[in-house]
Amino acid sequence: MASVSFVINWDETTHAQPRQAIVGHLPFLNRLRFHAQACRSSARLDLTEACALISHRKDTSLDGYARVLVQVCNQAVERPMRFFPVGQSEYSFDERWLIQLLSCAVSRDYASVQFLLRCRVAPAKHHAFKTVLMGIAGLLRG
Repeated sequence: MASVSFVINWDETTHAQPRQAIVGHLPFLNRLRFHAQACRSSARLDLTEACALISHRKDTSLDGYARVLVQVCNQAVERPMRFFPVGQSEYSFDERWLIQLLSCAVSRDYASVQFLLRCRVAPAKHHAFKTVLMGIAGLLRG
């Protein structure tokens, strides 16, 4: 049997792009971290209920969306999301994925949004999670 080898080229641009996405959204990541800390002991929202609640309210603030996002993340990915404490200089895999997802949504890169959702969110939960995500993206765009 012939052996197959793969060469992965890790240059500076490969590493810089996700880091820049996080640095650009660091204030929002810290907001998510704050809400994750505050929501640890609070009741979890059902993903579809949360989607219905915020989609009918046109005055939902960025903090309101952030709180809802943190409360439904575990349900969307079907496992606990890991958020580091506010101000920490390191990022968890979950935080990187979420910020990359938000960054793609803000820049209207919907193909990447779909890809990132399919990687971790159950298909039945895509629509509801994407509704929360797009609400945040719209507010971050201004």
